[in-house]
Amino acid sequence: RETMAAAPKPLANPFKPLVNGAMLSGLIGNAVTFFGEVKEQREFDILCGASDGSDVTVILDGQLEPLARYISVVGLVESEQAIRATVVASIGDSLDMGLLHELVQLQSKFPAVSH
Repeated sequence: RETMAAAPKPLANPFKPLVNGAMLSGLIGNAVTFFGEVKEQREFDILCGASDGSDVTVILDGQLEPLARYISVVGLVESEQAIRATVVASIGDSLDMGLLHELVQLQSKFPAVSH
């Protein structure tokens, strides 16, 4: 009796939309990319300022080394104010949050350009 191998599944879309705090409520359960300013690094989460001025909690699966002032996060939106991180990276001590906010707004208006 021959068994047929399952057809390979297509790769998941690697694109994760860039978000600010106000966008989280409409994306619960979805993977996103978030850039934030570290306000407080706690044992298992990080309080960040988003490009729109709101606060977002980044939930960690473990402890991290001290981070730079700004971070990049890829993760799943858990609530209107929280993202469970799968990847967190320090991106330095300087980031133009106003320009980032404009980029987030443009991407949300023209999502096809980002793919």
